[in-house]
Amino acid sequence: MTERRGDQGFSVAPQRIGGGPGRSRARRIGLALLLAAAAAVVTIAWIGPRLSDRPSFDTSFFATPTPSGSPSPSATPTVAPFTPIGGTPLPSITRPDGPIPSGLVAVQTDALHVLDLVSGSNTTGPPTQFYRDAVFPSMTGAGWTCICFVDGQDTGGPNLTMRIIAIGPTGTQTGSTDVAALPSLPLTEDGQPSLTTDVDTFSGGRTGLLALARRNGDGYRFTLSTIDIEGRRLGAAVRIGDATPPPAPSPPPLTASDDPAAGGPDYLYLDGPHIRIAPDGRTAFIWALVQRANYSQSATSSAIHAWRVAIRPDGSIGEVTDAPGLRAMPLYCGTVGFATADRLVWLCPRLATDQSTFDGVWQLGTLDLDGNPAGTVELRLGTDGSNGYVAQPLF
Repeated sequence: MTERRGDQGFSVAPQRIGGGPGRSRARRIGLALLLAAAAAVVTIAWIGPRLSDRPSFDTSFFATPTPSGSPSPSATPTVAPFTPIGGTPLPSITRPDGPIPSGLVAVQTDALHVLDLVSGSNTTGPPTQFYRDAVFPSMTGAGWTCICFVDGQDTGGPNLTMRIIAIGPTGTQTGSTDVAALPSLPLTEDGQPSLTTDVDTFSGGRTGLLALARRNGDGYRFTLSTIDIEGRRLGAAVRIGDATPPPAPSPPPLTASDDPAAGGPDYLYLDGPHIRIAPDGRTAFIWALVQRANYSQSATSSAIHAWRVAIRPDGSIGEVTDAPGLRAMPLYCGTVGFATADRLVWLCPRLATDQSTFDGVWQLGTLDLDGNPAGTVELRLGTDGSNGYVAQPLF
């Protein structure tokens, strides 16, 4: 091999290193040796000794765990009972972050319910009727007292039993005394009881007044009685006044489809009596709505009768006078209470006449301790009658 550069070149002559006839001969010798070894293995296996029994397998050769003194029982399969699918139950009470309030809250519905603000537990006390029974804090400061009325029957006929019930701080009944059995009559032909009542208290829950209206022919007679709550006694009834419904209005003009001979009886309806006692325990107001209705002729007439009653220092009933301011309140008004020491306040839907529909306007009215109006204001709290009666205010 010669380089093309100008220096001196050199050359190498190639020469065979291995191979040739000797290499083929070595391969044939190795193959013969491999075939001879395989034949020897097969021959030894064929002519060698044979075992008479199957080989034994020694398991002690392998490591095994040491059993404990109390073996674990095997799991027993269980069948899960079928439960209804539903939402996760809510806790008794939920509250925001911050300090946890404490105390008991009493709520009167079909019974007295006492809610514990810490645990959320709700204890149900004795049954009550919201429109008839009076529940108020006990004069001892622990628990409540209920002046409750129970419809009953004795040998003289139906009666209304006035019962004073002592209720403990947790809502459980701790005592009961029947104070009086007021004679009553069966329901009238228009489905109303012949005896209706209302109660209010003063002097720290030690004394109360029972307002009673009794059906008297084509009208009603109203009386007041002092209740000695601490002594569990009812005083004598004092006549407050009488009320008769106004004459029925003229029926609407007959149309061509009306039957001239059609007609029906007049029915009487009483919303009341209602009683509210001033915070100082010296003045009480009593009122009732008396109504005459002829449903077959769509004719109704109403009138509010109201009185102011002076209460003597010993709790007895004093002078009875007229309360003209109460006669100006809307019909069927029940949200009434003392907002201050000398102002009786109502907040009710404004219904000017028996046949008017509610237009969403409420009336806030005030009355002084003499029974005279102290001012009114109209408030639009709704748009129509569908939502006007859903939520009512609370004094």
